[in-house]
Amino acid sequence: MSWLARSVLWGSAVSRSALRAPVSGRSRIGEARPKSVRSFATTASLGFSLLGLFSARSVSDVLGTSESSSIVREASPAVTKQPYTLVFVSSTEWGVPRDKWQSWILYFREAGYDCIDLKVECPRDRPENKTTQELLAAQIGEQVRLSSLQRQPVLFLRGSADTVMPSYLGHGGLFTSTRGPMSGLVLLHPTSKEALQQGDWPSGTPVLLVPSESDAPSWEGVVPARRAKVLGDQWNEKEGLIKAVEDWLRYQGL
Repeated sequence: MSWLARSVLWGSAVSRSALRAPVSGRSRIGEARPKSVRSFATTASLGFSLLGLFSARSVSDVLGTSESSSIVREASPAVTKQPYTLVFVSSTEWGVPRDKWQSWILYFREAGYDCIDLKVECPRDRPENKTTQELLAAQIGEQVRLSSLQRQPVLFLRGSADTVMPSYLGHGGLFTSTRGPMSGLVLLHPTSKEALQQGDWPSGTPVLLVPSESDAPSWEGVVPARRAKVLGDQWNEKEGLIKAVEDWLRYQGL
């Protein structure tokens, strides 16, 4: 065979080999697997979100003097974290069980807020010189401080829990303030105008009152604070209401 024929055969073999060459590792990853990678990321995000819901860091009464306790439920890792923590308060003294707040906690975790599921109860040995509301106010303040938050939280109270506000607000003052920690307050379906009118309200603290839609006009002006607002519950505590409360928080910078 002449040298020219051998050269032609060799070139043809090289061309066929190049056509059968395997795709590079980068091409396989970039083209063949994107769907599986996205699926894993989505599954992992959902897994972390559910893990955050059902796992919790508990902060209990370290002295063992009451049944008060806090469960910290962190924001979903899939969203941008918000700077303020939301504290949802329950107590048997007000007939407010913890499960009343669970849909709220789930919603706001997915909106990027750390949430504290706080249950307060009076001490086992009640001091005779303290009212029930004074004792519960002290328990709220103690549990919030035990949580070691970087910013004072936004409190969520419902129903007759509004009767604790005069005691929790205490009185202001540069050196003698007895106010409980609070950057904002949401009162869902409040019951006592008299109790709220007795409070020493700081003028700059955002307060949202959420009575029923029909009762909303009668609650206007009850809280003498510059940043107080009344929002009638036209949604019967469905997700539309929770979204409206979230919008209010964002507007207030909370």
